[in-house]
Amino acid sequence: MAEEQVKLKLVFDQLRRTNPATEERKKLLADLKKEYPGLLDNYNLEKASLEDIDRLQKQATASARKRIELKIKEETATELLREASEIRSGGTFSQNYWTEAERDADAAEKEKLANDLLDQITSNQFKERNKGGAARAGV
Repeated sequence: MAEEQVKLKLVFDQLRRTNPATEERKKLLADLKKEYPGLLDNYNLEKASLEDIDRLQKQATASARKRIELKIKEETATELLREASEIRSGGTFSQNYWTEAERDADAAEKEKLANDLLDQITSNQFKERNKGGAARAGV
């Protein structure tokens, strides 16, 4: 996460130092549009003030943070499901249990945690899609 925030800070620092309508600014804006689709929709950054750039940087940082949080949740859910599958199939993790019921309960708990994370991811993606639609509709 820190690496992406440093990268964003560098891009926005460069934006602040470039003159409007220069090729360098156009390239930086194209890179931002590619990395963060929809982020620049409400801005004309070729003529943006420093305040506009600051506001956009805060939005980009928040967007990057959300994206990283979702990635961590996805990775965690995948790992939990892998562990649950291994427990149920009698793999390495299954040797840590005294009874089959204990093993199945732990596998079920890991599956529930993974499904809860996946539900959060889906819910966040749904909210983001609807938020973008509402903003375009003027809501």
